[in-house]
Amino acid sequence: MQPASKDNVLGDFNDVIVSFHGIDTRLFESDGTYQVATLGKDGEPGVYTVKYTFGHYPLQQYLIDIGKGHLQALNVAWDNRLAAQGGQRWYHLQIDEDIDPEHPILLDTPFSKCEQPLHRVSQHQRAQKFRRGRQELLD
Repeated sequence: MQPASKDNVLGDFNDVIVSFHGIDTRLFESDGTYQVATLGKDGEPGVYTVKYTFGHYPLQQYLIDIGKGHLQALNVAWDNRLAAQGGQRWYHLQIDEDIDPEHPILLDTPFSKCEQPLHRVSQHQRAQKFRRGRQELLD
């Protein structure tokens, strides 16, 4: 993972608009930062700053600042292969799914808002569960 900078960002942020699932996403630069204008979870357009890149080849993905200290991976990635190989284009990561404002991949849906809290299991609890399962196999 690298900070989003001209040395690290490979994607085309030259005021490009891509459209997937009827949602337009604009990728552009502003004041030395990389920006994404797209539909948020509330169904309203928003502008998000790219904070980090990850990956290099064949796809580079981008982490977007969605506010309140939350980052989310953008659902489009840059295909860094040569154009002759089908690359040098934006690629949607869920191309076969129907995406609408209720879909969990849309921005403004940080994991902290999940309905089910993460359940933490202690090492002791895991060991006990393993022993019970092992004993059942031996019986």
